Amino acid sequence: MNLLYALPPAESRLPMKSVFHGFSSAQPDFAGKLAEFLGADACVLANSARTLLYFILMDLKNKARSEQNQVLIPGYTCYSVAAATVRAGLKVALYDLDPSNFQPDMADVQRKISGRTLAIVGQHLLGVPSDIQGLTGLARDHGIHCIEDAAQSLDLFGSGSKLKMHAHFTLLSFGRGKPLPLGQGGALISGNGADHAWIVRAIKALPCKNGSSFIPFAMQIFSRPCFYWSLEKLPLGLGRTVYDPFFTVMAMSRAYQRMGEYALDELGRLNRHRSNLGKIYCQNFTKQDEGNNARETPAHVRYPVLVAQQDRVRELAHYGVRRLYPQALCDLTVLKPELADPGVNTPGARQISRQLITFPTHLGVSDRLARKISDMAAEIFGDVSIVKY
Repeated sequence: MNLLYALPPAESRLPMKSVFHGFSSAQPDFAGKLAEFLGADACVLANSARTLLYFILMDLKNKARSEQNQVLIPGYTCYSVAAATVRAGLKVALYDLDPSNFQPDMADVQRKISGRTLAIVGQHLLGVPSDIQGLTGLARDHGIHCIEDAAQSLDLFGSGSKLKMHAHFTLLSFGRGKPLPLGQGGALISGNGADHAWIVRAIKALPCKNGSSFIPFAMQIFSRPCFYWSLEKLPLGLGRTVYDPFFTVMAMSRAYQRMGEYALDELGRLNRHRSNLGKIYCQNFTKQDEGNNARETPAHVRYPVLVAQQDRVRELAHYGVRRLYPQALCDLTVLKPELADPGVNTPGARQISRQLITFPTHLGVSDRLARKISDMAAEIFGDVSIVKY
């Protein structure tokens, strides 16, 4: 294997016309175009999804009873979800997941809801569709809110179909490696009669920089395999998952909004490619023929599988094969003081953290290369379990 070669684990490139549009001085309307694209009533933008989650939680906190100081979140999720909760002055409560399909353990969710619960967060981990409708039903039964974390999925509702929202709030992310990888930004999509007026006012009061398209331009070059290895050698924290409750809270830069307007046209092609590679990985790992495996595959931003041991994952690092978040939240030492129950145990989430590895689905991976990667993975790891949905 050429040591001066490395595939990125997820998509980070955009059409150059999108990047060049970021350099223009045009007034962006990314929020309007995104709402129209999704068939949503309205859309609120900020520099990240965690900024928007922070404002949602602050809004709910200001309207809630004083004892409602806990947010119930998945035991295995992006650390930013916990960070936004802590920044809002709330405690983190954890519910468990089924490691075979990443679905919420509804019995555990039911047990964890109490008079102190302010909201429940559901997620579509790596694009695996989750039972948000079920979580929202439980939330409504207890008079609380459900927040849908769709940061890793922008293809749950079918290409060209209108957005079907179940949660009170839905969050999208446009960071590197996300479904629409602008490199920055997040969106809050309105639905179910949720009142976002306070959040809209709060976001409008934030500073908004015009920003620069230089970094996205550079990423178009350095995300190529012949250069990407060099980025990983630099101390940039590339690919690291960091718990940081002191994150920057800003509006979304106008340059990134302008890029987003043009990049939306690319989303269909990205998702079709992701879905096609997902089918290839699934067929190879299940050893089934194409006819027996013709079901539709979600557009995974990275294709997830479970292996008995992750120790040898570095042998495929040059091919974009990676772990995801290194620990379940119950094992994250820095988060312990912020947990509603510091002794909480989420065994399903722990199993995911120990066994989950991901395969690249971006445009830099051909069908042939996907088959080669999955063949090597089967040889290295032995039994590979696909995630059911």
